[in-house]
Amino acid sequence: MANFIKLSEELRMKIKVLSAFPLYYVEGKITLDDVKKLNENNEPKILILKNTVNQDSDIIKQIDKSKTKFSVLGGLDYLKIKKYNETKYIKRTIYSPLVLSEVISKLKKLEKGINDNWSNTEKSLYIYKKIVEECHYQYDDENAREKIDDNDYEVIRNLTGILYKRFVCAGFALTYKEIMDRIGVPCFYQSRQNSHAWNILKLEDKYVGVDLTWDCDNKKGNHCSFIYFGLDKNFYSHKSHNITNEPEEIKFNLTTLSEENIVAKILKINENKIEIYKMRTITNKIGENINYYKIESLNNMDKYYFELDGEIKIIYIEKNIPLEIITISDIKAATKNGGFIGIQSQITSDYRTYRRDDGTSFIISDKKKIDNNINQYYYMEFTQTENPQIIKYIIASETELLNPNENETEAIANALLERKRLKQKMENFRGYVGSLDEHNALIYDADYESKLNGRR
Repeated sequence: MANFIKLSEELRMKIKVLSAFPLYYVEGKITLDDVKKLNENNEPKILILKNTVNQDSDIIKQIDKSKTKFSVLGGLDYLKIKKYNETKYIKRTIYSPLVLSEVISKLKKLEKGINDNWSNTEKSLYIYKKIVEECHYQYDDENAREKIDDNDYEVIRNLTGILYKRFVCAGFALTYKEIMDRIGVPCFYQSRQNSHAWNILKLEDKYVGVDLTWDCDNKKGNHCSFIYFGLDKNFYSHKSHNITNEPEEIKFNLTTLSEENIVAKILKINENKIEIYKMRTITNKIGENINYYKIESLNNMDKYYFELDGEIKIIYIEKNIPLEIITISDIKAATKNGGFIGIQSQITSDYRTYRRDDGTSFIISDKKKIDNNINQYYYMEFTQTENPQIIKYIIASETELLNPNENETEAIANALLERKRLKQKMENFRGYVGSLDEHNALIYDADYESKLNGRR
C-alpha cells in the first residue's frame, strides 16, 4: 500500500492555488485497498505524486474524481523549486484520475518498444525518436487547451499533450522527463522562465543537453534527425538555453556525444523495424504437418500465415472451423479463393509472392503511401531454422510492389530486394530500398535517402 503524508498547514498555505484542499504527498504504489479508502473518505483532496513511476492506470482510474485529484510534480516540483510555486505552473500538474490513467496508458505504450538489454543511451534515444516522430510543435495561439473529463487542460504544456500529440517546449520537456523517470534514466527539466524549456540527461556518468522542441520543430516529414540529442557543443551558449538569470537552475558541465556513437546506437534501436514470428507446427486429421502462425482475429475470421512449399500464404479461416481439420489441399484451394476458408468476407488479402533465382521466396503485402510517391510495404520471408519462423520487415519503395509490371518481377526479386542489399537498406536507410527505372536499373531519391541515412 502507498504511504499518504499530509502536508502541514503552513506548507499547504504556501501553495496558494491548492490551499483550499487538504494535500497529501504519496509515496509508493497506490493499490486497490488505497482506492477503497480514498473513495470512502468524502473529504475533497489532492494527491501529490513525485512522478507516475510504478502507478497502475487501471487502479488510478477507479478513484472517484469528485473526491480526489492528482498533482504530478515531474519537472515542475513546486515543493522544492520556488519559481514553479506559481498558479500557472501548478495548474499544469493537476489531473483527474481518469485523465492521469489515460496518460499513464499512453506512456506505457510508448515504452513498450524498449528492449531491457539496451543501455540508458539507447533507451533515451528510442523515446526521443518516438516523441519526435509521433508529435508536433504547436504554437501557443493554436489549440492550446482541451476539455477532458469535464476539466480544462493546457495540453501543450503538460502530460496530456501526449494524448493529442502536440506540445510546446514545456510539454516536450515535461513529458520526456516523465518517461525518463519511469524507465530509470537520470533526467533533469530545465527552463529559462517565460522563454524555453529543455532536458539534461545523465548518460554514463556524463551530462548531455537534449532539446526535443528544436528537433521536432525542424523535422522533415516525420523523421527524427537527432541533431539536438547531445551533439551541440555550444548548448548553454544559445540564448534560449542561457540560465544565467535562473538562480535555481544548475549549469551542468556538459559533454557531447560523438555522431559515430549516436549513429551506431540508432542502428541498434532501429532493429524494432524487424519482427520475427516463431511458427507452430500442427498435425492435421490426415497426418500432414503444417507450419502456421495466427496473426489476429477480425470479425468472424482468424488470420493466419501458413508455410506451403517454402512460401508464406496469408489465409483467413472462419472462426467455427477447427484448425485441425485444415489440409494442405484446403490451403492451396484458398489461395485461389481470395485467401478464404469458409465464408467470404469484406476483408481483403492483398499480397504477392516473389521467388528469387537462388530458390528463396518472400511476400509483399499491405501497401501504404507515406511520402509523395513512396509507398510502405510489409516484406515477409519464411526461414527454416531449427524452429520455422517468419522474418518481417517494413520497407519503402517508389516501385509498385504489389502489382508490378511483368518485366519488373525478376528485377524486384533478384536486384531491388536481393537479400544482402535488403539487409543493408534495413540497417542504414530505415528500409528504404529505392526503385527501378524504365530499364530496371536501381535508382533512389537522393534527398529521401540522405534523410534516412545514419541519423533517422
